Amino acid sequence: MNTAPLRTLVACIVFAFLPVPEAHAGGPQPIIQVELEDDMGTVSVTGLRATTGYPDVSWSGEHVVVLLDGDGAVLGSHPFGFNHVIHVPPDIDGTHQPPLYRNRVTLTLNVALPAAAETVRVRAGGLAESYSTRNLPVVRPALPPPVVIHQGCADENQCFKFLFIAEDYTQATLSQFASTAQTIANFFLAMEPYKGVADKMNIYRFDNLTDLGCEYNCSGIARLICCNDSSVSSAAAGAPRDEVLVIVNNNEYGGSGSLEWGMCFDAATFAVTYKDLTGIYGADWTAKQVAVHETGHSMGGLWDEYEYGISGNYGEGPNCIHDNTCALWNGTPGTGCFAGCSYDGMYRPTQNGCLMNTFSPTGGFKFCPVCINYFQAKVAQCIGGTVTCNSPPNACYEPNGTYDNGVCQYDYLPQGTPCDDANGCTSPDRCNGAGTCAGTPLVCNTPPNAQCYQSTGSCAENGCYYNPRPDLTPCNDGNACTQHDRCDGQGNCEGTPDPSCGQDGGAKDGGAKDTGAGDAGTKDAGRADAGKEDGGESDGSAVSDAGAQSDAASPADGGQAADGGATGKDAGRPEPGPCECDRTFDCDEGCGCDPECSGGSAGLEGEKGCSCSHVGT
Repeated sequence: MNTAPLRTLVACIVFAFLPVPEAHAGGPQPIIQVELEDDMGTVSVTGLRATTGYPDVSWSGEHVVVLLDGDGAVLGSHPFGFNHVIHVPPDIDGTHQPPLYRNRVTLTLNVALPAAAETVRVRAGGLAESYSTRNLPVVRPALPPPVVIHQGCADENQCFKFLFIAEDYTQATLSQFASTAQTIANFFLAMEPYKGVADKMNIYRFDNLTDLGCEYNCSGIARLICCNDSSVSSAAAGAPRDEVLVIVNNNEYGGSGSLEWGMCFDAATFAVTYKDLTGIYGADWTAKQVAVHETGHSMGGLWDEYEYGISGNYGEGPNCIHDNTCALWNGTPGTGCFAGCSYDGMYRPTQNGCLMNTFSPTGGFKFCPVCINYFQAKVAQCIGGTVTCNSPPNACYEPNGTYDNGVCQYDYLPQGTPCDDANGCTSPDRCNGAGTCAGTPLVCNTPPNAQCYQSTGSCAENGCYYNPRPDLTPCNDGNACTQHDRCDGQGNCEGTPDPSCGQDGGAKDGGAKDTGAGDAGTKDAGRADAGKEDGGESDGSAVSDAGAQSDAASPADGGQAADGGATGKDAGRPEPGPCECDRTFDCDEGCGCDPECSGGSAGLEGEKGCSCSHVGT
């Protein structure tokens, strides 16, 4: 990339600010189209023609077109500049490229042509040429009327005009363009800074069918779409506009955005997006996000808040600066000072809370406060009027603010006001009276099943999570007709059926579950609504033992409990006697063996590889 001319461009631009021209009232009017080319600083006029359309409302530039009457009196002047810088859209894979500097660019100026004008004078760099308007070729295109898809103000001269132009559509597919344009417009108007100036913005759709020369793989970058600047600016004469978005009829991810250098809007800049809205590349990588990001460059003058991984000395942007104290926006609510913004050694206002940084900003699709304030200041300065402040930094500020010196200011809500800190692991959340929402961390000590889950858990996302106790941990499933109850390592307490249950005085109506066990039958019972349960869990002490009681047991032999009153799980079982064991685990009273034969670890016949041999029973 040839970057040397970029320094020269930044250093030499002189911005000329003019009053708002009364240009668009009454629809299309006579204009002169001046076709220009800038090839590495050498400017030339490549064409002139008279036609009808909507003239540019150009605000800044180091060059000028002047219209003179027959006596040499100035009838009007039109400052302009070429835009050599074009931004590459964010890379889906995260490998971002810096903007490109184009050595050769073209431009078509659309200049209002008064009836008394006889001479057009162009001054650009070393060029100073004059042309007669009397013998210009006249073109009368049959242009479709622009369609208003959002009207915030009736007076176009006091309104920011945003134009969506179709590229590579046919008459048969223009209905698709209309739908896509409306969806993108709605996306813009739902977020700041556009929401706050919606009453000062008109959005138009122009059903263009001419070729704008838009191509993918510009400069060898597959996702970079470059259009013919002159063709775009010429087609833009078909509708009122301060800024242009070209929507290309292609579902392949891509786009571009030229960089607006001036404080006010420039006819030389425009943005490009592909058309997909279905999420082919993911829900956050549609034409809506590309359009908002790239117009952040072309009409907002904003810089990328991600890093290119290279050094560069190209000045600063409103949201990317070299000062590591970020004094430019110190005190602006919702901002900080974070390293990494376009080129090495620069700083941005938020960690990841801006669409100029990521298509998935923290807190939803939005710009950071610095970007919002800068754009709204541009509208207030260049279009006139006031800015509506109704998008506070968070829920701990008053919903409506005041606009002062280019910034929306909001008062804090009182301490103790309920809020949401977007952290599922805190509760309750309250404002601190200084614009911060915070909550008390949740304590995770109420597992869903204290027998088969660890007693202490951790919070993640929106609740407490507990790790299961190890496999074979003793437990009680609350069923009198199961035996050898053990945790399964996934939070469930399970036993094996007791074959003697219901025989010879055994339990008759087993199956009642201990409600203290929680929802032990589900695999994801490790998640609990922390702090919400108040007594539904077991204390972990109800484990199987020789003395377990159940009112389901019926004593044998006419009501006498076997061996002096054994009931529940012991009822109806053979008395312990001498035995042989080949395993030393999983022992309990139910095997019918004498636990002493293996130090209290007699096995269960047929259970988990154990064997028992009864002698003298």
